Amino acid sequence: MFLFFKKHKSSMDQQDMIKFNLHMHTNESDGELSPLEIIALAFEKEFGLISLTDHDKTLSYDYIKDITKKSPYSPNYISDEATLIEKGKDRLVLVKGTEATTIRGDYEKNGKFSSPYAHLLGIGHNREIKRFEYLDDAIAKIKEGDGIVIAAHPVAAPFWGMGEKALRKNIENIDAIEINGLLVGPFKRYNKKAMELALSEEIDKPLICGGDYHFKGTYFDGFYNMSDYKPKLLYQDPVRWLKEVLAKREYIMQTKYEKRGNSLRVFALEGTRYLSSRIIPRLERAVKHKNKNPQKV
Repeated sequence: MFLFFKKHKSSMDQQDMIKFNLHMHTNESDGELSPLEIIALAFEKEFGLISLTDHDKTLSYDYIKDITKKSPYSPNYISDEATLIEKGKDRLVLVKGTEATTIRGDYEKNGKFSSPYAHLLGIGHNREIKRFEYLDDAIAKIKEGDGIVIAAHPVAAPFWGMGEKALRKNIENIDAIEINGLLVGPFKRYNKKAMELALSEEIDKPLICGGDYHFKGTYFDGFYNMSDYKPKLLYQDPVRWLKEVLAKREYIMQTKYEKRGNSLRVFALEGTRYLSSRIIPRLERAVKHKNKNPQKV
């Protein structure tokens, strides 16, 4: 596994921590599993909070609120943006979310995979975002709706990341930068670049794992986050809980690569400095070099 520690002691008991994932897809968009099957997996894997972020819609969230009335699960209203689902003594918070397909207003064709489209995660907001709205407008709506803005796979051009230029332009209104669960193998370089940007002095934004779960048989809990920050607040105001967790960086990011075996490495981050690093041995030096020489970025 990879562990990214944010202002946490490594001796913490992970059994008492809350697992959460803010990037999942169901068959209401391009995922394979139904919303109810996702809920079942979330309970099985002991998640405490998830967001179903289907493309350009929140149908899966509305579906779950209704279908659980006829299932083993008991839904309890928290707010218009969050529902507490219980199964016996187990609890799962479902937060409304979407992965919006937007258009970059500053788009300029550059490279084989260049695209005017940009994916954006909006979590816990109460605004409607139509497909192919401008990126700037979609971000503004999420913030106006008191939601959380996450740059999904931001520099992965083949997967409609917003790109470094748009990321820098909108950075003041972006709450976190995603390390994406689908970007493995030859695509892991996009995660490395996202890390580099997030850790840079001029951006300095929290990193967060996004599972981007779509398919049966892949790691449902391969990319996720854990926190023990104010657990009572989680059940009172989940969106506020998430905002405080992100702002204070009070969480652990955990990732697993299924096919890497013993070649996996563990490293830790605190703020924007590495405590130790083996998986990307040259990244810290590269970040420091670019911070000292911005004209060469």
